[in-house]
This record gives sequence, C-alpha cells and structure tokens, in this order.
Amino acid sequence: MDDVWFAIAEGGTCGGRTCGSSPISTVPVEFFSPASRTAAFATPHGWASDGFAALTRRGGDLFTIAPHLGVLLGFATLLFSLGAWALRRAVTR
Repeated sequence: MDDVWFAIAEGGTCGGRTCGSSPISTVPVEFFSPASRTAAFATPHGWASDGFAALTRRGGDLFTIAPHLGVLLGFATLLFSLGAWALRRAVTR
C-alpha cells in the first residue's frame, strides 16, 4: 500500500511542476476560452488570477475581491487539512 501512496505523491509532484511551468499558467484568465475559464476556477490559480485582475485592472477594492479571498482561504484550509491528515497517517504507521 505504501507504493501506491508513493506513486500518487510522485504523480502529483510531477503534474504540479508540469502545469506550473507551462506558459499558460501565466496567461490572465480573461484570455481563456469560456470552457477553459470555467475549468480554471477549479484551481486556486484561477481565483487568484481573477482577483488580481479585479484589483489591478478593473479598479476593485477589498470588498470586490472578498469572494476570491474566501475561496482561496477555503482551498488553503482544505489542502492544509489534507496534508496534516496525510502526515499524521504516515507518522503513525
């Protein structure tokens, strides 16, 4: 079973590095097609990019980006909890 978790971790690391280093990761969300834009909001990057655009290019303020910050906080909470659970599981084995 440890080999399975190791393979999942390696796949996630490689996939994250591949997606993060691709040129499309630096393109503003406004340039995406509607389908790609919808898919981008399944990731924290899509929310952060759109919030940054609202703040800098569309003249937004803190209240304008509050939903973006809330979603990013939710992503952070979820991923931190998942990481803490995985660490505890690995340490107690």
